[in-house]
Amino acid sequence: MTTTVTRTFGIVDAFTGSGHVKSDLHNFRGTYTGEPLAAAKKAAAFLCRHSAIHGQCTVYVTIREKTRGSAHKHFCYKVKRVKLPKPTVTVHNGVEVHHHYKTVIKSVGDADKNARTWPDPRKTIATVPKKAATGGKKKK
Repeated sequence: MTTTVTRTFGIVDAFTGSGHVKSDLHNFRGTYTGEPLAAAKKAAAFLCRHSAIHGQCTVYVTIREKTRGSAHKHFCYKVKRVKLPKPTVTVHNGVEVHHHYKTVIKSVGDADKNARTWPDPRKTIATVPKKAATGGKKKK
């Protein structure tokens, strides 16, 4: 008889295009179960719900596998929460549940293999080289 192990993940880093979602990210660290994609989706939904972001929310999330005996790999995702034009209604155990958002998720690279694939929000402003800023002329 084989037993299946539930994979668990935790948030390592999370930010929007303008910076970190919360400076006190340690308060948002939890355990998310399932496959890496599903865990990132749950983590991003939690972050969007508990931060000051209303409506569309785009979050870059890095999660780390915490499963006992695993390689503890890091996974990076771009998660976008999009508001639906009309909420969908489903019934779970006799209770109506209204879904107002759709979640779109995309892997943005393997953090263990290439750390440069992760966008840095502090480097969003184009930097001007010193030579171009001075007009390219040398002082005599």
